[in-house]
Amino acid sequence: MVLVPPPDDGHPDRDARGTAALAAVHVPPLDIRFTPIWQKARGGDLRSHGTVVKPDSAETELKRLAMECYKSQIYPLGPDIVDGPVITRRESSKLLDGTEWMYRPRVEGRLAG
Repeated sequence: MVLVPPPDDGHPDRDARGTAALAAVHVPPLDIRFTPIWQKARGGDLRSHGTVVKPDSAETELKRLAMECYKSQIYPLGPDIVDGPVITRRESSKLLDGTEWMYRPRVEGRLAG
């Protein structure tokens, strides 16, 4: 299974990953699942997006530690408002709420994978 953000997640590099995965879905047939990142962080309604997965506390802690690696995303780089952070505390909390969403993309009107 390949997990990628959807092409409409709302962040250019993540959107590109979803687009590339869709382009590669047939070579060989890939089992792709989209897992929204920005849509979740920014409060999108994901209830219509397939399956909710509940990682255990150790997995959620690993995700938190991974997020900590991106200091420029979660901490201000300086005193000015334009210095960030990119992800607010509220958004970080949503990303670490103990749920992950996954859904299968549609390709040519059918579910991929």
